[in-house]
Amino acid sequence: MSKKSEQRQDAIIKQLIEEGSTSVRELSETFGVSQETIRQDLSKLENLGLCARTHGGAALTGYSEVSIDFKASEHASEKNRIARTAVNFIPDGSQIWIGPGSTLSCIVRYLPLRKDLTIITNSLDLAEGARATKHEVLFLGGRVQKKGSCTTGAFAIENLSHLRIDLALIGCDGFSGGDGPTVLSFEEMEIKRSVLKKAKQKILVCDSSKFLHTGSYIFAKNSDFDLLITDCVPPDAQKLLDGIGEIILAD
Repeated sequence: MSKKSEQRQDAIIKQLIEEGSTSVRELSETFGVSQETIRQDLSKLENLGLCARTHGGAALTGYSEVSIDFKASEHASEKNRIARTAVNFIPDGSQIWIGPGSTLSCIVRYLPLRKDLTIITNSLDLAEGARATKHEVLFLGGRVQKKGSCTTGAFAIENLSHLRIDLALIGCDGFSGGDGPTVLSFEEMEIKRSVLKKAKQKILVCDSSKFLHTGSYIFAKNSDFDLLITDCVPPDAQKLLDGIGEIILAD
């Protein structure tokens, strides 16, 4: 398959993720190719389990029924843009950590754009959402923290010690005066620190509202992160982020 065809099919999936369904005619006009070419694209995507053909078009299937209702959360638009950007940094065939949090949960919608992932998580919601994709899912056992809908504790940390992590996507509850990102829970702090020790590449993911808040526990230094992906950085937040390798603003 040509690179151009791959890029077009990725774009078709992105459109389906955003809109739920589309027509052959609309896609033909959007990409400037024949309707027969679009039908071939949709057949390929259907064979991969990424969409279902409908009369005159296609619709999402499988992962489209994820129960996570990110639209109901605060700053939903920003979180969705951040998630859409973050998925571009996930290499095909990698073993990745995706932690709990509403922004990270949005990434589930875009995981079908990647191939052959092994997803490690302690988030109940994210595990359920990722289960509907074609990727392998490893869920950490442990004590269920009801408020955060995730597992924590010594058993979860012991599970982590046996796992390889190529890339970790980690959220936070706020920042602490430039010292580093914070969380509200001591148990979650322990999990995040364990993940950071294992991960080869570390990406911090949060929307700009987090710059206004702080948590009780600092779980990392800014310099521990290769990237921060966020929607914007107000001038008064610049000092909070000193030391982070690179800051990426979501499209």
